[in-house]
Amino acid sequence: MKKFPGQFAADGRSAIDLPNICFMGSNVLSGTAIAVAVATGRNTYFGSVASTLVAPRQQTSFDLGVNRFVWLMIRFMLVMVPLVSSSTA
Repeated sequence: MKKFPGQFAADGRSAIDLPNICFMGSNVLSGTAIAVAVATGRNTYFGSVASTLVAPRQQTSFDLGVNRFVWLMIRFMLVMVPLVSSSTA
C-alpha cells in the first residue's frame, strides 16, 4: 500500500490501512522519508497482537467435550485391557 505524508483521519479504519503509518518490517521500494518512532516493543500495534497470540486461550465447549471423551476412552482402556489380556491367557 502506498504511504503519504500528512495527517489523515482514521474514519474507523485499522491502523494498518492508514496511509501515513508504516510499521517495522515494511518494505520501501523508492522515495525518501523521515520517520518518528512512537512506540517500541510490546507497546506497538504488532506487539499487542503478538501478546494476545501467546496468551493462554480459553477452552470452548468443543474442547471440553473432546477432553471428556478422551478421558472416557482412557478409563475404558484401563478396564478393558486387563480383562481381555486375562481372558486370553
